[in-house]
Amino acid sequence: MRDYRHFLFFTRQISPDKVVLDQEETRHAVNVLRLSEGESFLATDGRGNMYRCIHGGIHNHQLEGIIEEKRFKGRTLPLIHLFIGMPEKDPFETVLVDCTALGAASITPLICEFSQKQWWKNAWQKQFQRLQNKMISSVKQSLSPWIPELNQPIAFTHLNSLSGIVITADPDGRSIYSNREKIIHADTINLLIGPPGGFSPAEEKILENPGILHAKIAASRLRTELAASALLAQVAGLLTD
Repeated sequence: MRDYRHFLFFTRQISPDKVVLDQEETRHAVNVLRLSEGESFLATDGRGNMYRCIHGGIHNHQLEGIIEEKRFKGRTLPLIHLFIGMPEKDPFETVLVDCTALGAASITPLICEFSQKQWWKNAWQKQFQRLQNKMISSVKQSLSPWIPELNQPIAFTHLNSLSGIVITADPDGRSIYSNREKIIHADTINLLIGPPGGFSPAEEKILENPGILHAKIAASRLRTELAASALLAQVAGLLTD
């Protein structure tokens, strides 16, 4: 296998001295990456833990790794929570992949007045594992040990009061950097992104609250999924500067 540090495997099967990859991860490790017995690999549980392991053999079609080193990587603080007006299914999956890699602590879909075809209605639990798998694939690609908490869709009107600072993407807002000090010293950061078509006049009225920061993130109006990634990237950039 090529340098093991370039690849990350995901597993929930972890004991004090070993990890076990499921059959799909095992096939990828052995058939695609040509991981041989005795070679090193990295695994994560998606909860901040990274394990450097040695391929210890395959049993019942599952690769067992002997743990040589365990490291915990804490999240960047303050935590960033994303609330996004629900787009169509494919764009929402794009949001999950990109915003997992960018470090969102949680992702909550918002049902807004202008939300379109409700593909998630009565099918959220059925879709949930596929959506989780999208985030897992992002964790593996980005070599990040954290999977965001994915919450069920909620109505915009149920947001009520959010603790911490609230930032919404707004073409008429100010640059995110004009509020740098307020953002980097916040306890928690909440990002609000409108659905395709934007927030309704009634929702925009609620967002006129003077405690909400309105951030201009581009020179032009962005798609919902792109706006989510752009705003999150700009805020995360401030926190890691």
